[in-house]
Amino acid sequence: MNEHNPGLVSGHAGEYETGVIQDVAGIAELARAHGANVHTDAIQGLGKIPVDFAALKVHAMTLSAHKIYGPKGAAALIVDKRLLFETADLWRRA
Repeated sequence: MNEHNPGLVSGHAGEYETGVIQDVAGIAELARAHGANVHTDAIQGLGKIPVDFAALKVHAMTLSAHKIYGPKGAAALIVDKRLLFETADLWRRA
């Protein structure tokens, strides 16, 4: 990946104020063509539109239980097992 390619593209599957539903699969296809990983926040669409991880062609997706009458504060991050994460050690102090 060169310095001009995005590392991650993230967006809402459905916009909570306007109700606009995004073409997540189309956006994901374009982003992947440029070497980016793709995340979608599918919380607003859950239970209202089809939310299929594989069909949306994303690397990661967030969901929230309260949208389908589950407990508030319970959520999920679904991640393609082929995606590697590099995290900073936030607990270590210099």
